[in-house]
Amino acid sequence: MNSWTTRELLELFRSITGDVNESAYLWSDQEFCSFLDEAQFEFVKRLGYIKEFDDEDMTTIKTENSEWVKLHPLVVEVDGATFNGRPVEILSPTASSCRVDEALRAGKPVLFRGVRDGYLRWFRPDAGLLVLDIRRTIRNPIKTLDDEPEVYRDHVPRLLSYVYALAYLRKQDAESYDRNKSMEHMLDFEKYVDECKKERTCLRFRMI
Repeated sequence: MNSWTTRELLELFRSITGDVNESAYLWSDQEFCSFLDEAQFEFVKRLGYIKEFDDEDMTTIKTENSEWVKLHPLVVEVDGATFNGRPVEILSPTASSCRVDEALRAGKPVLFRGVRDGYLRWFRPDAGLLVLDIRRTIRNPIKTLDDEPEVYRDHVPRLLSYVYALAYLRKQDAESYDRNKSMEHMLDFEKYVDECKKERTCLRFRMI
């Protein structure tokens, strides 16, 4: 469970930016939600997305002799797989025939990635159980103040750096536009992302 709600983050955002005039907010609640949603997507993307272990709708597929294997819409990368308990060789479409032959001689089924968006392609289709080692993007976007950030609670307050950067850049008016402040906050966000990348082994993508 996250320790920060979207409403609490909005309150902190308004306090720090001085946007406290309820009759004439510089940034609407909806704009804030949009910025925060973009921030969590960007954070997850820069850290290489989220390792998914538990959702069988994403990780487990029953194949039926079809050439194409359709991936869950949230899956952005397949790092490995087994088919009926056997390791699968996942290759790029440009892999040489030698790589394919080598995998087949080792008793490994062969899948190709990158041939078609949202799909894997069998070299030789077969029926069975395909279990994927995958990374995914965010499940639920932040559209309202009732929606909560999905990233791990320790990261949530640091998303505001990205929110500030967007807020000071996106609105082209004298009261809210400040390119220098936007750049400062974006640098803070990028610095934090770099710190997280260095600690990635320890974090193990604890985003949820």
